[in-house]
Amino acid sequence: MVFKVLAPELSADLSVERFKREILFAAQLQHPHIVPVLSAGDMNGVPYYTMPFVEGESLRERLNRQHVLPLDDALHILREVADALAHAHLHGVVHRDIKPDNILLSAGHALVTDFGLAKALFESRSGSVADTLTRPGTTLGTAAYMAPEQVNGEEDADHRADLYSFGCLAYELLSGAPPFGYVPVNWILMAHTREAPPPLASKCPEIPRRLADLVMRCLEKTPERRPRTARQLLGELDAILQHRRTGRSTVVRRRWWLVASAGLVVAAGISWYVAGSASETVDPDLIAVLPFRVSGADPLLHSLREGMVDLVSAKFTGSARVVDARSIFVAWHRAGGTDTSDVDEHTAMQIARHFRAAQLLLGTVSGAGRTVTLTGALRDVRRGSTRQATVQGPQDSVPVLVDRLVAQLLALHAGEDARNLASLGDKSIATLREYIQAQALSRRGRFEDAVPHYRAAIAGDSSFALAGMGLGLTVGWLDAGDWNEGWRVAWRGRDKLSAGDRAVLEAWVGTSYPRWPAKSRLRQLAERAVEIAPHRAEAWYALGDNLYHFGALQGLDDAPLRSLNAFSRAFASDSSYGYAAEHLPDLYLRLGDSANARRAAEHLLALDSTSRYGTFGLWFAGTVFRDARRHARAMAALERIISTSVSTDIAQSALVTGVGYEDAEYLLARLVTGGATEDERSRARHWLFQLASARGRLSLAARVFDGAMVLRGPAIFAGL
Repeated sequence: MVFKVLAPELSADLSVERFKREILFAAQLQHPHIVPVLSAGDMNGVPYYTMPFVEGESLRERLNRQHVLPLDDALHILREVADALAHAHLHGVVHRDIKPDNILLSAGHALVTDFGLAKALFESRSGSVADTLTRPGTTLGTAAYMAPEQVNGEEDADHRADLYSFGCLAYELLSGAPPFGYVPVNWILMAHTREAPPPLASKCPEIPRRLADLVMRCLEKTPERRPRTARQLLGELDAILQHRRTGRSTVVRRRWWLVASAGLVVAAGISWYVAGSASETVDPDLIAVLPFRVSGADPLLHSLREGMVDLVSAKFTGSARVVDARSIFVAWHRAGGTDTSDVDEHTAMQIARHFRAAQLLLGTVSGAGRTVTLTGALRDVRRGSTRQATVQGPQDSVPVLVDRLVAQLLALHAGEDARNLASLGDKSIATLREYIQAQALSRRGRFEDAVPHYRAAIAGDSSFALAGMGLGLTVGWLDAGDWNEGWRVAWRGRDKLSAGDRAVLEAWVGTSYPRWPAKSRLRQLAERAVEIAPHRAEAWYALGDNLYHFGALQGLDDAPLRSLNAFSRAFASDSSYGYAAEHLPDLYLRLGDSANARRAAEHLLALDSTSRYGTFGLWFAGTVFRDARRHARAMAALERIISTSVSTDIAQSALVTGVGYEDAEYLLARLVTGGATEDERSRARHWLFQLASARGRLSLAARVFDGAMVLRGPAIFAGL
């Protein structure tokens, strides 16, 4: 059971008896997609209500992780929410606060919670509608999802307000953001009453037009122009779902019948599959695995032709997924694939597109004597580029070889350098999968999410040096925790690293770890790393980072220019390598190149708009280039979280560019008082001291210095 107590600001001026009556009125709702209210009461005058415990997560938590949901998942959730609303409205209960936070996901189903709470708060409070709307935290709904009639405080707002909120919810699930984005509350409230949201069809051209139109009808300002009831809304969603389930198979049957009747089964079968059925949008994590080509006389090898599809597919789990093997076989056979003949590469690519797979896996099985060689080539459906992995061993070790091949393919799929495949070959798939997930998260600036995956990879192999290096860098970027946790692992497994990886490791920790060398010595080791591995973004980043932070202390007058060159080389080697990309806006601006500074900030946003990189890029673009809307969005995002990493990024940027001091001081001051740990609070004081000193605010610097000395002692001088 969940016991919910109203916060003091919510229960002020509230009639407890009326609150209990309204809550218990909503308790009549019994439906598979509604979390029921069990009881309501008060304890020493503080109202409470109880609900059953639901195992799972909220839709908000899933959106924070995933940002945009797959279309089928979004439709499934929306259909069940609409079903819940239809039932509640039939019984005279309007929710008034439909939003991702009030939708729970459990065992594959959506459940709406807190039915009747918003109305109970309103009906049981003394004061006017305007008072209720303007009281902090006690509006009749949540700003991003409020219907215009709720914003205007209309007392006759009815069930159609829920349909508007449903439209806001659907818009966010399908596009990644609410209709009016993440802007200050007052602007959102005004937009709900006056502005038309951008058409969903233009933002998400890949979704069915009928669905986009339905969502926009829900968002009509006038209630009469929305769907009449939630039951009507549910019916339209069911029709869309039914069309998705049957429309494609109907087209397939019709085309296949036409092909057969023309007597051109094989040739036209290929053209049927190629023509018209491919989707322009693809899932970046979906792989289409086609039957492998086989060379060699051994019958055992030929049994692997289609068998490899099942063997390989079973190993792909987690972020990388494969198209259902049975669906692949049907498509492949219809397009002309047989036991003895393969489809051409163009047709194979069309099959992948048909299933919306961004990657196509083509493979070969070859035998010579008692040795078998497995080769897998991952072809990017959009760009046409190919990355290849090969394993070899005895014929009786095929299952082990498949594990090794899939491990390498997983690494390639995640963007790992092909030169690292040899050092990854002895890892279990489970261990490698954790490492790959950590790398993907870290590259996008999701450092907090990456850390547990690095630790899981190290738990699977305590000498996993690459995972140790990743953890060391990630914890360093977070500016929290034990920096040596990862470096100890990396150093312990250094002999298993390639020459390039070993050079990069030494560029960070030196050659006598755990004794740390001077920064000038680390710069020399980084310069050596780029000579040994000029293709490695990690090597150029190590050099650039040393010059960015410590070049001036080493007496290098041209450190900013040299740092920019190193980061640019890292970026040229790998444009998705966010570590290097984050420093580019500052450096370009410091060197007077505002055009490239703007482009670099936009690139950070493109990497992942909701990550650390994206939030910093949004703040930089809004602050430096005086884009008030972007600045407001960035600060609104930072108001929702207390982030040490982004706050220190902004502080560093302010020190380098001279822009944004006020924001940096505000965010750091919040950390000083609201940081989760003593370490976070002390680091915030450290940066606040630097900012105050740089601005000549000596009184503030002295106060911060006194507090920092108590917490950190002489460590406050680190990096000054």
